Amino acid sequence: MQAISITKSFGARTLLDGVSFKVEPGSRLAIVGRNGGGKTTLLRVLAGQIPADGGTVAAGKGARIALHDQRPPRVAGIS
Repeated sequence: MQAISITKSFGARTLLDGVSFKVEPGSRLAIVGRNGGGKTTLLRVLAGQIPADGGTVAAGKGARIALHDQRPPRVAGIS
C-alpha cells in the first residue's frame, strides 16, 4: 500500500497535510501519536471510510486494510 500526499481537514483544522508512506507486502503498520493528532482519521482514509481532501491511496492486489473501532458499542436506552 502507498499513500501519497494525503491531506484531510475538518473546517479550519488540518489534521493531515501531505502524508506519504509506503508499506511493503507482508509488512504491518502501527501508528502512534498524541490524542487528536489524526491517527484514526488517517486509518479511516486508508480504509476508505472517509474521503481524503487530497492525495492518493493505492493498495495492491490482495492488500487488506482493517480498522477496528476503538469505541465500545452503544447500548440502546443508556446514555
